[in-house]
Amino acid sequence: MYGRAERIIIRAGYGMQRNYNGARMTRAIAIMQAMRGMFDKPSCGIIYDNVRPITGMNLNLGRGNYLRKGKQQHVNMTDLDMALKAENPTTENRPIKPIHLLVIYNGNPVAVSPNVNAVIENLKRKDLFVVGFDMIMTDSLEYCDLILPASTQFETDDIIGDYHSWYVQICEKVIEPVGESKPNWDFFAEWGRRMGFKDQAFRDTPKDIIRQFLQTETPWYQGITLERLEKEKFIHLDMPESVPVRSGGKAETESGKIELYSNIMKKAGFDPVIDLTLCEEEMPEEEKNLPFRLLSPGIPQRVNSSFYNVKYIRAYNAYECEVNPEDAKRLGIKSGDKVRLNNQRGEAFFVARVTTRVAPGVVRTAKCNWRSTNPYGQNTNTNSLTTGKLTDMGGCSAYHSTRVNLSKA
Repeated sequence: MYGRAERIIIRAGYGMQRNYNGARMTRAIAIMQAMRGMFDKPSCGIIYDNVRPITGMNLNLGRGNYLRKGKQQHVNMTDLDMALKAENPTTENRPIKPIHLLVIYNGNPVAVSPNVNAVIENLKRKDLFVVGFDMIMTDSLEYCDLILPASTQFETDDIIGDYHSWYVQICEKVIEPVGESKPNWDFFAEWGRRMGFKDQAFRDTPKDIIRQFLQTETPWYQGITLERLEKEKFIHLDMPESVPVRSGGKAETESGKIELYSNIMKKAGFDPVIDLTLCEEEMPEEEKNLPFRLLSPGIPQRVNSSFYNVKYIRAYNAYECEVNPEDAKRLGIKSGDKVRLNNQRGEAFFVARVTTRVAPGVVRTAKCNWRSTNPYGQNTNTNSLTTGKLTDMGGCSAYHSTRVNLSKA
């Protein structure tokens, strides 16, 4: 079918690239499309995700990027096991200055970060002051020196660019923030004012910020204003096509062409055409020979680490370990048995589900589950096991390049 089709779009999606060889696998898919002539024409190409509603806004103005002075230290948030170390911290394999203040907001690293046991030890450092700013008591807030209350989306005005479709909408405040809680913007703006910043940006209201986001030259945002959003609530964006078509324009490569032979790959130390290195070849010695590859995708009833505080959603089990019947029979494991997964990073406990949804030699658990709500092993979760090493290019997490032991607990 692929060989005969006249028009092909490949949806790359999330997950596959979260391996040590994620960029190399993605490049292999792109080469397939190039060999079939499926670039630079309508209804062809590769689509990863549609985030143009967000990137089409004036991010420099709305986010205050123009306020940045000098060179800031950037830390990859997947690297917290290395970046928060007291001595010789690194991110993306380069040294950084030690971090002594961490603010956790819109996130839950104790559930989300790979190699989380190392992250927790870092959070316990006496010379690291950790501030938690959230609306609920997440696992991460247990390790904070100061906890401040955040308000919900019902207590602030915001603008939302659709994550998968072609819409922009307004999120309007329904009530004033409850108690001492604050929306993100008010929290950081007040922090800036208390630090002595006098810029107008620190006195702008959320609606001022929305107007700034909409001050853009992006074609599909022309004619969209705050007042129009307040009236219509959501607006369809007239984007030209789902996959960008260059119409003969140059590719973003050194040569400006599609490169089946890539000097970028060669300089990075990989085969310049097709690199067939497997993840296991890049794993630590104590891990590469463990019997099971661990996959940890999302599950439909949750968004990353969200909703673990909601009791009825907890009924959708985020602590299952799917095991192939062949492996289950060999290990004497039945559905409903408590099982233990472990490797050099730690251990975690789950309940077994015997199923052909996974192949022999593979086990699956949900990503980003909370340690505190695991009914099978208190203070263990999937990320007690996952690798903190990043992908080959792009600084992406490589969660799926993890191997484990499996046993009946």
